Amino acid sequence: MYTNSFFRLGRQYSRTTWPKHFRNFSKTSSQSFQPFNIFRNNARTKYEESFVEELKRPSVLKPFLFAISCSGLTYVVAARLTNEDTDQWTKSLMSTGAWIFGGSPTNAELRGARKAELYTYLRTALDKGKSLFGEERGVVANTLLYGYVLAAQKWLDEGEGRRAARMIMVATTGIWIAWQIPRLRGAMMRHFLHDPLSGQSHTLLTNVFSHKNLLHLVFNNMALSGFVHEKRMEITFLGSVVCWWLTEVQDKKQAILHESTSMYHFMAFFISGLSFCRQCQEDFRTDAFVTAGLFSSFLAHAVRVRFYYPRMVSQITAAEKAASTVGAGAMTSATAAALTAQTTILPSLGASGAIWACVSMSALACPEARASLIFPSTISFPLPAGALALVGLDILGILRGWRLFDHWAHLGGAIFGVLYYQYGPKFWEKTRLYVKNRVDEPRD
Repeated sequence: MYTNSFFRLGRQYSRTTWPKHFRNFSKTSSQSFQPFNIFRNNARTKYEESFVEELKRPSVLKPFLFAISCSGLTYVVAARLTNEDTDQWTKSLMSTGAWIFGGSPTNAELRGARKAELYTYLRTALDKGKSLFGEERGVVANTLLYGYVLAAQKWLDEGEGRRAARMIMVATTGIWIAWQIPRLRGAMMRHFLHDPLSGQSHTLLTNVFSHKNLLHLVFNNMALSGFVHEKRMEITFLGSVVCWWLTEVQDKKQAILHESTSMYHFMAFFISGLSFCRQCQEDFRTDAFVTAGLFSSFLAHAVRVRFYYPRMVSQITAAEKAASTVGAGAMTSATAAALTAQTTILPSLGASGAIWACVSMSALACPEARASLIFPSTISFPLPAGALALVGLDILGILRGWRLFDHWAHLGGAIFGVLYYQYGPKFWEKTRLYVKNRVDEPRD
């Protein structure tokens, strides 16, 4: 029994392996190894098919819906806050009896009233500080009070445009500090760095305020800081110019709704694209800045997903097929090709796209303005020429495949600035009217 079993086992096994030892290879037909080749080829084919099937193209619809909904919500909130602030100051001024014979306060009068209240608030804070330190104050107390007076006076004189710009600078600086804390590095990578392959959409917004490198932060803040405005012969913040232009448009077209502040508008523009402005040296529109950032981030995301991602997958699969035909030794080159392909889609961060929107819109709004290089700062040139040069540099970077900067985000921001210059004021006015008719009045 044991002999027969052993014989059967030996006979069955001999059909597969024993001929390799007992038969002459020169007399062995190549067909006897065909099953192994078929199995190996099928295994490779199945692996390649499953690999390609697993690589699903990242979504464009989900980020698009996020950008649209976030921008829309931002504008609705900004419009409601603007309407409430305007109504509050209109009622406050009307109660004084100055408009008893008809009419209503103008935009300039509303902004003047807000500035007067800010002065009262800062003055009250100074008086509280003096009472806290007492009459007999030392050197330290006097130094602190003197520093407060300088800062408060500068804050009062700058206007809403520069105030909004400085608030954005504070936010970006705080996020940069968070990048420098090792324990927060993982969370910052997940939530403040936009990777088109991650499947996350909220990073389209958060990356606008995120800067990992100090030079990147400094250059963007300096770009946001301003340029020379020839009519005033002084350094003017980009946001101030944007706000000034929006105010001019609203006053010339005699908008239906008055506006006491453009702070909320600018922030919404920054989040969605960048800042549309409202009074040079007075307003830095906030909602528009938000919109510019989202627009530029989404455009860069869409380009990478629709064009760069298929190219990356084709490079990886081509490398794998080449490795399977040459042999296992070619896997090293295939891996290298795959790594090279992956570098075509890099995570991005920074407010450059939103700032590009502000630059392009300011160039159209103030063609007489001049800008200067960071180094050396003595060389100045017309702002429109500088904006065209920057756009041309980004187009060249896209054609040449440069990866040092996110050229698609820059280009998207510049396009958004041009579009907002043409259609932004009408859109903002319609949004405020919609909120007033559909949200504010039914609530009242």
